[in-house]
Amino acid sequence: MDLTDICGGTATALQRLDLAALRHRCIDVGHVLDPTRDTAAVVVAVVFAILAAAGVLIHRLVNKDDWWIVVLESLEALMFGAAAGYAGVVGGIIIAELAPPLLLGLLFLVLAGVGLLFAIVAAVRGDADAGWKAFGFLHSLTLIAGLVVMAIFCLGVPGHGPAASQYHTYLTATGIGLGLASGINAIYSCIFRGCFYVVGVVFLIINGTWGFIGNLLGLMTHFASLYSYKDFGRNHAASNRICFVCYENGLSLKSNDAGRFAFTQGAVMSADTSSLRKHEGVHVAQHYLFGPIYPLSHFVWFVVMLVPGLIGAASEKIDSGEGVTRMSYYDNPWEVMAYGLINPSARDTSDALIWGWGAAITVSVIYGLTAIGVFVALLAWRLS
Repeated sequence: MDLTDICGGTATALQRLDLAALRHRCIDVGHVLDPTRDTAAVVVAVVFAILAAAGVLIHRLVNKDDWWIVVLESLEALMFGAAAGYAGVVGGIIIAELAPPLLLGLLFLVLAGVGLLFAIVAAVRGDADAGWKAFGFLHSLTLIAGLVVMAIFCLGVPGHGPAASQYHTYLTATGIGLGLASGINAIYSCIFRGCFYVVGVVFLIINGTWGFIGNLLGLMTHFASLYSYKDFGRNHAASNRICFVCYENGLSLKSNDAGRFAFTQGAVMSADTSSLRKHEGVHVAQHYLFGPIYPLSHFVWFVVMLVPGLIGAASEKIDSGEGVTRMSYYDNPWEVMAYGLINPSARDTSDALIWGWGAAITVSVIYGLTAIGVFVALLAWRLS
């Protein structure tokens, strides 16, 4: 897709524009969606249609499933892979049009750091054989490298002077990068039956576009859970065909006296009890409904509550890590919602620094509405 398809005008005129002028002029969703113009989206769609179908075909044959399951689910995977790959590229270009390149580049660098953290934790805490751990770590490094490359293209767009060539590269790189991520997620979802029959394709499209941050975090969780834990994380078959992939013994970043904390990123969870799976299912719903608002505001809350958690821990004479956990996790509005809906007794408000339900719900509503309002206001300002 040429820059003229998105921005209009002639290539010669566009070459003289700086970043501010390009961002003001280059918002054209119609041409991005057009398969006759967006050839990158078509190519990625075809590639992941084939890869998803091949993955399902091989997996089902190895498992010796009935022939009709092998055939129908392979055909379904063709659609799932194609839709996810195409939507990811299209969504990536639109996201790149709307977001400042500097902001998007910094986001990809932060996500690369998170991916490295996940990979290290999985390598240290996982109980799989060393060879599988190394294989998973390699997967994680590949994703991290991809995020760094995308960040380089984002940060390479000059803030002053002619920027058309770099801006076009930035749009293309972001689109293809997020398209690949969406397509890879589709392969895992198809193999592990992580989406509802046929119509579950809608969840894959949302996951790879509106939920692109959660999708990237979910891939990191896949790589860590599948390869660094025994029995490949033990896929929970009873959770299949809903709208997520569940590992019973996958990645977990924290444990306490009661055991491992459940863990969810995007549409990928690690949970070993029914109650925890329902709780983590709320986070999956938050991911689909609130898209980038959910992980970004969740992260902001954690950062903001680090210092109060340390101060509170010192004041209450408890472990500093526990103080941070109580204020950044148990008081986090998104966690308050999940605990309140599914397992309120697991959030012990008698513990110091864990707010009572009245205060927690009030703060959660205010914080959630503020996060949504800020996002809507920024989007309206960008499109004005």
